[in-house]
Amino acid sequence: MSRPPFPSGWSSIPLNPRNLTLANTLPVGQSFLWHRHSLPSASQSTPSEEFSRAVDDPPRVVCLRQSPSHLYYTAIHCDELAAKIDREKGSTRRWLDDYFQFQAQPDLEALYAEWKVRDPALFGKVEVDGRAIGVRVLRQDPWECLIAEMGFGYRASFIESSLESLRAEFGSKPGNIEAGLMTWRAMDVDLPSLIPIDTHLTAIAARHPSFPLRLRNKPMSKLIYDETQEFLLDKWGPLGGWCQAVMFAADLPQAQVKVKKEKIVVTQKASTPVKRPLENDFITNTELKRTRSATRLHVKRSTTVNVKEEEIHVKIE
Repeated sequence: MSRPPFPSGWSSIPLNPRNLTLANTLPVGQSFLWHRHSLPSASQSTPSEEFSRAVDDPPRVVCLRQSPSHLYYTAIHCDELAAKIDREKGSTRRWLDDYFQFQAQPDLEALYAEWKVRDPALFGKVEVDGRAIGVRVLRQDPWECLIAEMGFGYRASFIESSLESLRAEFGSKPGNIEAGLMTWRAMDVDLPSLIPIDTHLTAIAARHPSFPLRLRNKPMSKLIYDETQEFLLDKWGPLGGWCQAVMFAADLPQAQVKVKKEKIVVTQKASTPVKRPLENDFITNTELKRTRSATRLHVKRSTTVNVKEEEIHVKIE
């Protein structure tokens, strides 16, 4: 099936960008499956870009667009019957509610206001407009979240060692490994208080005036990880993991459109035609040039052409 016509073939949700901004939520390191496309006929009141990705159960491609007042969505299915079932059951709408946690946290502005009160020294100074507006934590499938990190080569060894630790703890039988993965899934999803600590976030925490000096500019260790996480949880509260996502997004530079620039050089034509053939002006230097594979004859030719108004040097190799 093809993409339905916009907007007649799409569904929509009334939504203020302060409650979700796709550009600040999808391409900032949470998920790596979304494709971003610019729309050529955009205006101030219509969507300027589209995000799309594949979704399972049932298999389909979900497409999203956003205007200043609405979130538009549609799904491209394998056949018309699957599309009809989706519309009747509202599968894609339910998936969006769960993925963006609309029911769990319906009012982002209230959360932002709470964090400003709790942490006026750090979060209170963040410019909420721009990169930090409408940042939501995605409720992802844990397996998808895990294998997404394999795209970063330097993290692959960490994942391998973690799997070995799980196998050592729970044994090699599939059932035991599955129990371990289910435990990890329960911990990975629906715990917004967990704050993942890395060097980027320790640098953000170090901007806080009350961040301990003994933790500043130190290489990552279990002590640095634990104490930085404890410090930020105290400042940001039970939704510290969500607040961290906002701080991380606010720290990213604004995306800029790259424009290809070409330099055009205009040269002046000679007013007087050449009066003698080029062959008479060849000055040839012959030398042997050795390469890794063979020795070959290397010939350099330089030609000088005299004209009335200017002298042009042409070098031919």
